[in-house]
Amino acid sequence: MPTFLDLPKAVRKRIYRLHLLQDDPITGSDHRRLSYGGTGHYWYQSVFPALLHVNDDIEEEAGPIYFSENVFASTNASSVYQLLLLIAPQYQKLIRKFVITWDQNSTGAGYDFKNLRKLKCLGELTIRVDEKAMVQKLLRSRRLHQRFAWEGGDPTAQQCLAILQFPGIAALLRLGPYPKVDFIERNKFGDSADRGGPIPGGVLETQVAPKLMGQAVLSAPSESIPEESYFPFFSLSPELRNRIYELLLCFEGQVQPSVRQPLSQPKNKRAKKYFAPPESALRLLEVNRQIYNEAFGIFYHSNAFNFEWTTHLHQFLTTIGPGRQKCLRDLTIHYIDVKSGGIGLVDITYPLLKQLTGLRKLTIIMHGDLAHKVKKRHYQSKYGTIYSANPARIPGIKVLFELRGILEIKVLDTILEEKVEVLEKHARYPEFEEGTLDECHLKVSKALKHLNDALAAAQGGNVCMELLKDDQWQMDDEFPRIDG
Repeated sequence: MPTFLDLPKAVRKRIYRLHLLQDDPITGSDHRRLSYGGTGHYWYQSVFPALLHVNDDIEEEAGPIYFSENVFASTNASSVYQLLLLIAPQYQKLIRKFVITWDQNSTGAGYDFKNLRKLKCLGELTIRVDEKAMVQKLLRSRRLHQRFAWEGGDPTAQQCLAILQFPGIAALLRLGPYPKVDFIERNKFGDSADRGGPIPGGVLETQVAPKLMGQAVLSAPSESIPEESYFPFFSLSPELRNRIYELLLCFEGQVQPSVRQPLSQPKNKRAKKYFAPPESALRLLEVNRQIYNEAFGIFYHSNAFNFEWTTHLHQFLTTIGPGRQKCLRDLTIHYIDVKSGGIGLVDITYPLLKQLTGLRKLTIIMHGDLAHKVKKRHYQSKYGTIYSANPARIPGIKVLFELRGILEIKVLDTILEEKVEVLEKHARYPEFEEGTLDECHLKVSKALKHLNDALAAAQGGNVCMELLKDDQWQMDDEFPRIDG
């Protein structure tokens, strides 16, 4: 009597594909459901579709079709291990396509990425990510004030390099090479819509993916350079040389001087072996004295600098020298004051700003230093007092009135701005009950705006002395006249 195996092999394979191939990627739970309805517990050697259990001949023919032509997937990095436990080792080697979700909140991703090495014939690796969320999480844990640096927008090219220090990146870089690697959008928990994805032109697309596919990201310099490869750079006109300097030394976003390990350098020692960090563009200034003299001013003049710590600002201004100090045009300083021996850190740092004669834009960002001076009344929590919430009395602020020639100068308080944004949505805005905390925060916000107007006027020599001498002007209904 003819049996199923008597059918032509092409027909049998067609039947196998009709039964075994799935439209969607197969997760661990899907694999269990396709095998035994998802009930009970089975050792990995026996967890595969029932069709493969009919006899050894069918298993030998249909097994490679099921495992090599389907796309397998893990819902997160830690589920790779659980999925592979359900698949016998001889079938793990047959898997060709795998989709993994790399959640920025998962732990132990590096350990679980190692399990992908068991897929010896893997040809297509797809990784679901939210690169922006990963960068944001790493920057928030690394730098206290980074969350205020790119609110509502995309991280800068410099900040994107933080992904090279994300947990698990070292294990990921050791995989491959694979013929095809893609980073795509991922699903947030409880949300069917795809979100996130790689940052266009970001590190995952331009550096990590090529590395996983075996492509050279950074080429090692040749030991011997042919004589004909030399180019007489100084034969170019000064205009062309300056344009080249601008392309190399001018960056989008803000430059963040720091003594910490650069974002472009992986933390993990193993990752450093597999991924060489790019050289600093400032190495150009070390070529010779003429290039240094022509190019250093472009770097300091054209870029905006962001200092997250007062100590970083102090070290920067005391080490770059007067020539480079005069080139600075745009500074953002996050306000942090620490006192030792009765002397505040801003008291010895902010006077150095007077040496920056070329400064044209200055932004001081406080994170609650003014907002927290609005105090609740101990007997009525609904009401508050602004007795000590004078923005001009914040240490270091009076020094700003001694600066001259700055076209745009502002003092901000992020916590105060957040409170005012909430108040603006209130039905009673701007007429709040006098003395309430809402009215206090709104009044302090107006006082800070008045201070900024006074600072702008002071840049032309018109200093409002009454504002600096009166310690309680913020409590008055009318603030001191700036043109007085």
